[in-house]
Amino acid sequence: MMIRKLIVFATLGFWCSVTGAQDLGQQVASQLELAKENREQLVNALATVPDEQREALEFLIAWLPTADAQSLSADRLLENVRLAHDVRNRLPWQNKIPTDIFHNHVLPLSCLDERRTPWRAEFHEKFWPLVESTTSASEAAQILNAKIFEILKVKYSTGRKRANQCPAESIELGLASCSGLSIILVDACRAVGVPARIAGIPNWPNKSGNHTWVEIWDGDWHFTGAAEFDAAGLDRGWFRADAALADPDNPRHSIFATSYAATGLYFPLAWDRDNQSIPAENVTVRYRLQQPAIAEGLVRTMFRALDAEGKQRVRCDVTIELAQSEVGAKPTNDSVASGVDASPSAAMSPLVGATRDETRDTNEFLEFGLQPHTRYSVTTKTPNRETRQWFFRTTAEPQQMVEWRELPAAKELPLMAVAGTLDVAAIADFGKNWFAADSAGREKLSASALGQSWPGDSFELRRLLWQSMLDSGQLNQLRDDLVENKITSGEHVSPFVIKDVGTRPADGWPLVIAMHGGGNAPQELNDSQWRHMQIYYHDHPEISGYRYLALRAPNNTWNGFYDNYVYPLIENLIAQQVAWNNVNPQRVYLIGYSHGGYGAFAIGPKMPDRFAAIHSSAAAPSDGETVATGLHTTRFTWMVGERDSAYGRLERCQKFEQALTLARGERIDRYPGEFQYRAGFGHGGLPDRDWLTEMLPFVRKNSPREIDWELTDPVVREHYWVAVRNPAKGQRVSAVLLDGNQLEVRTTEVDHLSLCLDERLLDPQKQLQIRLNGKSTDMKVIPTLTNLCQSMLDRRDLYRAGSVLVELPIAPPTPETPDVQD
Repeated sequence: MMIRKLIVFATLGFWCSVTGAQDLGQQVASQLELAKENREQLVNALATVPDEQREALEFLIAWLPTADAQSLSADRLLENVRLAHDVRNRLPWQNKIPTDIFHNHVLPLSCLDERRTPWRAEFHEKFWPLVESTTSASEAAQILNAKIFEILKVKYSTGRKRANQCPAESIELGLASCSGLSIILVDACRAVGVPARIAGIPNWPNKSGNHTWVEIWDGDWHFTGAAEFDAAGLDRGWFRADAALADPDNPRHSIFATSYAATGLYFPLAWDRDNQSIPAENVTVRYRLQQPAIAEGLVRTMFRALDAEGKQRVRCDVTIELAQSEVGAKPTNDSVASGVDASPSAAMSPLVGATRDETRDTNEFLEFGLQPHTRYSVTTKTPNRETRQWFFRTTAEPQQMVEWRELPAAKELPLMAVAGTLDVAAIADFGKNWFAADSAGREKLSASALGQSWPGDSFELRRLLWQSMLDSGQLNQLRDDLVENKITSGEHVSPFVIKDVGTRPADGWPLVIAMHGGGNAPQELNDSQWRHMQIYYHDHPEISGYRYLALRAPNNTWNGFYDNYVYPLIENLIAQQVAWNNVNPQRVYLIGYSHGGYGAFAIGPKMPDRFAAIHSSAAAPSDGETVATGLHTTRFTWMVGERDSAYGRLERCQKFEQALTLARGERIDRYPGEFQYRAGFGHGGLPDRDWLTEMLPFVRKNSPREIDWELTDPVVREHYWVAVRNPAKGQRVSAVLLDGNQLEVRTTEVDHLSLCLDERLLDPQKQLQIRLNGKSTDMKVIPTLTNLCQSMLDRRDLYRAGSVLVELPIAPPTPETPDVQD
């Protein structure tokens, strides 16, 4: 061994005498001095390294950070060199890597000042199979960036312990900063022979914050964000526009890339600004030559969505379009991070993208280049599929931030828990007797102490009364119809076929009512369309178990699913399925295609409070019958193809979208409707067979405090918690129940209004202050058991029933006295 060591020192002396190697030899000798007690480990490594790996080991030792020179063992150094050499020339593209690039950007066993742990062997074993068939370093790097973070189960988060975590720490935690993610990607690249290094900027010149990313060598240097795979290739990423603004003469705003060998510059560490141990190059000029992502003259507009508390970023699908008042202007699709086509042919298309959540870098935004001084419409869809629309106007500044808080997910006001206060036997007996009695008997029971009592609203109370109503025989006709798989309303009868998809949820089956095409056609054709609807929409038990009911139109006329006889038929169908088929009334969905789609367009806007979500395909609204006004709370979507021009379907759908947008105004909490325009499609074959995945997550909302209702028929008389006695086309009701028991109501052509309320909406201990058509009145509201029974019988719904019933006669407006002229 002593002889070997003497040879090592002689070799170092020889290095010092060779042109081009003198500095390296001197550097190795210097490192041996700096190693202090660890000198023996470095000498042992140099003495035992195979000849073909000697040059690499000497380079590795020459530029070891001082802490590593004083701590790393010979075995660790030798293993690192051996594993790096093992992948040096396995693939054709690796033969093209120059030695200096290999030494400086494949061989190193660290990136920054992260904790030193062995990673090369494990990463090679995990990731070599991903790249062994690649044809370039770029291809290999792209594959790694696309797959390794999912394999390792590591994602971006500001909740990581340290910014400079080593791979083992990030893998254990499952979280990493942009620096931690970059370290993982660089190490993974190096483990399979791809030259890679860290790049970053201490502070963006146009906004606060630093950032770190990765550079890949493939004949030249290219960049990519770690865990930010872009299928379009390298040299992209959300930070491209920011990087193009970097200043090479200002170190605070310059872009640096790490080097293993000394350069005279150092890489700035955001977590340790005094640390000058990591060599670097200033590469700002190369980034400034990148093509700007935002065209000159446009406003770089950044979008960020926060949760309701304003604490965390949330992902939100965003669609940007010109507001109606701006039609005729020319928006552009130039975008930084959304991947939107920026070609001239797409110039008038909606701009589509998604805001970044906490899994993405803090300084990453959804960005578009927009016209200055222009009003835009923003449609947002949150992960819980709440859709909202609002507006903003761009400024004249070259850069603008648009930030908003998402409203909390609309939740049903809960029924209060009053367990232990119910006299179960007495209430069940009262309910059974009340529902079974005639009018005189009900009047007597209602006047009793129990009938006038109020134990407090709870689901248990409603369940008791609901079961009492079923036991009384009130809904037996619906039960008998169910046995025959049909529903009736007067002389109209609709058969149906029903199947179970998946497993029944604990709170009952969701129900999908699907309506077929056809219409004014022979019986055989409509039957055929009905059979097709029984299998048309794909099953999606992974979303939720549900019951799928294919409903046959009651006749073969053009308006089989959209005439006055249909609405009570649908009412009966829902009541039947809830009462006798274990259906959850909070999760009833209506969907239809063509003829059935017309039915969805008619039924949904007239009866939105019966459904969790409604969808119409290949159909259109009927003039005077379908209005958007009542859809303020229920999810309503409609889909039509670009070439579906018969009967003015496309134009009618577009007009309905305008009406819904007008009703929504600048509110983002109302009218969760959405037009699904499909370019290139005609009447048939629309891509809607998986639309149940969009609908099933929604749950009905029974208790909005603000309602609007425009009547279009003499049949439907209820809308959420209001009802009219004599429904007629042209009537309208708008009502807002404010905090403090204040109710604002305005009506048009309505002679009598009923309110069905309960403790979810008001405080029965206070007077109800009503302002009706400008006139004020106060009244005492008294919840009673009788009221709940009466409204449950009328509405046949556990949730839409109320304990407070208020009758409001409406006097006709006083004729104005004509002016008297002299």
